[in-house]
Formats: sequence, structure tokens, C-alpha cells
Amino acid sequence: MNLKEKIEVIKNYLKGNNKDCYVIYDYCCTNSVLISLLGKHFFTRKLFIIIDLKNKARIICHTIDRSAIDENLAKYFKILEYKRWQQLIDILKKELHGKDALVDYSEYGLLPRCSYCDWGSMELLKSITKKLSSSCDLISQLCATLDDEQILSHKKAMEKISKIKDKAFKMIENYLKQGREIDEFMVAQFICKCYASEHLVSDSLPIVAVNDNASNPHYEPSKNKSSKIKAGDLILIDLWAKLDCENGVWADITWMAYAGKEVPQKYQEAFDVLVKGTFQALEYLNDNLGKCEICGYEIDDVVRNFLAKHGYSKYFTHRTGHSIAYGNSPHGEGVNIDNYEAHDTRKITNNIIFSLEPGIYMAKFGMRREINVLIKDDKAQVTSPMQEKIICLNVSI
Repeated sequence: MNLKEKIEVIKNYLKGNNKDCYVIYDYCCTNSVLISLLGKHFFTRKLFIIIDLKNKARIICHTIDRSAIDENLAKYFKILEYKRWQQLIDILKKELHGKDALVDYSEYGLLPRCSYCDWGSMELLKSITKKLSSSCDLISQLCATLDDEQILSHKKAMEKISKIKDKAFKMIENYLKQGREIDEFMVAQFICKCYASEHLVSDSLPIVAVNDNASNPHYEPSKNKSSKIKAGDLILIDLWAKLDCENGVWADITWMAYAGKEVPQKYQEAFDVLVKGTFQALEYLNDNLGKCEICGYEIDDVVRNFLAKHGYSKYFTHRTGHSIAYGNSPHGEGVNIDNYEAHDTRKITNNIIFSLEPGIYMAKFGMRREINVLIKDDKAQVTSPMQEKIICLNVSI
């Protein structure tokens, strides 16, 4: 979406939700919503954007920061400058007195990617406005809703990382068959080299973890902390990357393999529960999308309750999934599939992507099954390959 379209999205949201205005607060250009509207600029003082239904959108900035605002923005925004802090408060009082406003915060601060307004600024806004409400769903629309070009970039990245995943498991298999030593860090480095050759970028090393290392959902091998991979090991690879282009959308998958010719029953039985739990979520989505509103927490409940039914509830220790969009992190600004780390009441809407990645983390081994889901035309479309059985590497034990 361009700037004009984003302002229209905001106005339509205000109208549909009977709100007077949307207040965007920023300090030092850290608010993703502000960046999506104005771009990344060298702002050094407090700045507010106010968008309502009746008036031209306003930017309230310190005089020192005025030169950082592109003159092309003047056709979309009225620029209101302040010098002294008293002037800032006076401008806010004039613009916001008695208004029912949306602002970038979340209940109890549980959704950090929506919580850009500090408590002191919230106190100031509360003293001026009639009512403040969270803008979380609007942020999802502005920062996580994808156009066709962005969705295509996600699918291209997915195709590439899926092939890299296959190469990584093949590398492990070949090393073990040849009797050569290999460890988690070597595989992670190999994956990163593949990223570079495929014009992909990532924000960190992929997760390559064997056995109990995989019981840490965010385990990261390093040169000084890496286990050898041996015959008989259970191997988790979680890799994520995006095309090296502006607004490229991330792809993020986790696959499991066993270094042997037959997967032990205890591993496959646990993995089967993850597979079925994921399908439960997809079925729920496709049965209800377009008929009623669905929130992120509801899908987490579906999966978590299924794992609990099979005795794995205490071993599933993170949310079911996270938003996937563009930006510097594979964790996007949109709705998370979460009623565990937070009660995510944001709506699941069209043209967003998120992960479904239930996991089982026990004392001696951990495993996860991660797919990516695109919501398109009120249907849940899986954009990633679907692992149903743990891969057997052709290695003698």
C-alpha cells in the first residue's frame, strides 16, 4: 500500500469502529507504523501523527526535526511545529480534547509490537482525550497486510529455503555415511552460505539442534557451543529467510529428521500429534473464515487443547505461531497465534501470513513442526511444504 491508501485504511477503520482519530506516537523513529507512513528518518524529539475523518492528517514535530520531514508529505499532512514542551501539550489539547482515540498500546503491554506509547505519554493523552483504545488490529492492517507482489516474494523465498533444507539434511547424511565428523554449527554455516548463493538474507543463524538441544526452542549453535551429529540422533532444523529486496516477506519452516533407517516409535508418535494438531487448526480456520471473526488466541486454543488431550500440554511451552510479514525480523507486526504468552485478540484477516508451529520439548529430545499459512479469500492456504513423517537419513546405526 502507498501512503494515500494507508491513510484511507486508517480512516475506514475509524469509521467502521466509531472512533474519532488515530494518534501515532514516536520517539527517535522507532514506531513501525510511523515508519510505514513517513519512512525511516532522523527524528530526535517526540513526534505525533493524528489522523481523523474530518481534517487533513497532522504531524506534530519539534522545530529541530522539521527538516527531516520530506516536503512531498505536505500534500498528505499538515505540519504543526513546537519548540517548548508547553507548546507540544497545548497543540495536543487543541487537536485531541474530548476525542475517542486509538493509540499504539496493548492491554497490560502483552503485545510488544503494538506497544509503542510509553506510560508517561499515555498519561498525557488520557488527560486530554475522552477515551483511549488499542490500535492493535489497525497496526496489523497497516504493517502485516500483504499485496500480491509481497505474497509472491514470500512464496519464492519459501521455495528456496525448502530446497536448502533438503540440501542440509543430505549433507548430514553424506557426512555420516562417509564416517566424517559433522556438528550443528557446520550445518548452520552451510545453510547461511546457501542463503547468500540464493540471494536470501536472514537476521541470524538458523537453528540446527540434535536430541536434547532441540528441547530449547531458541537454541543456537555456535563455534564454541555445538554438538556433534551422530547416527541415531534426532535432528531439528529451523530456517528462515527472505529475498534480498525491499519489502521482501519472510519464509520460516522447521523440519525433523532421524539419523537412521527407521524412526523410533516414540519420536514418530509424538510427531504425529504435532501433524494432527496443525491440521486441526487449518480445519478450524477453513470452517469459520468468512462466517465469523476469528482471533489469534482461538487457533492457539485449538492446537494446545489437542496436544493436551494426548498428554503433551506441559511439553508445549510457547505460542502456536507468529505473524510473518516484511521488515527486519521474521516475527511480523500482525496477529500471533497465541493464548499462552499473551491473549492475542487481534483478528485473522485476508492477505496475512503466519506460522503454525506446535512443539514438544521433553528432557531428552525436542521437536517442532512449522508451516506457513496465507489467508486469502477467506481460506487458509499452506504456502510451505507439509512434513507428515520424520525424514529417515540412510545411515547405519
